[in-house]
Amino acid sequence: MGVDESIMLAMAQQESGFVAGAKAGTSSAKGLFQFIDATWQEYVRKFANIYPELLKGPLDPLASAIAGALYIKDNSAILKKNNIPVSGTSIYAGHFLGAGGAVKLLSADPNTPAALIPGMERPAAANQYIFFKPGANKKPDISQPRTAGEVTELLYNKVGAAAEQYATLQQTPTSGQNIDRASTDVASAKKAQQAGSSVTVIAVNNNTQTKMGAANRPPQSQTTAVVGA
Repeated sequence: MGVDESIMLAMAQQESGFVAGAKAGTSSAKGLFQFIDATWQEYVRKFANIYPELLKGPLDPLASAIAGALYIKDNSAILKKNNIPVSGTSIYAGHFLGAGGAVKLLSADPNTPAALIPGMERPAAANQYIFFKPGANKKPDISQPRTAGEVTELLYNKVGAAAEQYATLQQTPTSGQNIDRASTDVASAKKAQQAGSSVTVIAVNNNTQTKMGAANRPPQSQTTAVVGA
């Protein structure tokens, strides 16, 4: 598909925890890459003649992966056109805000409150936990807006860091085994979190370890991807 595999893995981890049958509770989003129905139908209309696997629907893991790759390619083209480096962070920004919104966020002065960037009003209102810092009650406090740099860092922590770790895993002689192990551990962690546990997946020295409990925090030198954050 011509798409960075490490970004694909990081996006699937963030969106579904590698659960092919994952369904959102508040929208029609479903599958590994959580496509809503309207977007899925658009991709079927545009690409099913080239990739007939798409006709199987978003709950089919191969179909969802193909559509996910196509979506990443579309966003990558827009990012490159606007001189924004393609990375796990910028691709997730494009997925989260739309490619145009990602360009606005990543091109802005990093010290500018992200919610005040032209065009960010609606995303900020709909995703206050991203655009505003938590207040005393742990709910987003609109009097404490995150800057563009802080929002970008938050998106990095969700996807960019994981993409970097998967890229490292792919460079090792046993990369297939390492990635498979990482995927399995993330899926197990996702199930545990849904059961009520606080789960952190910690990638260390090309191995992924799953630790339970909010108190389990890795040293700052380790790369951390928090499942379902």
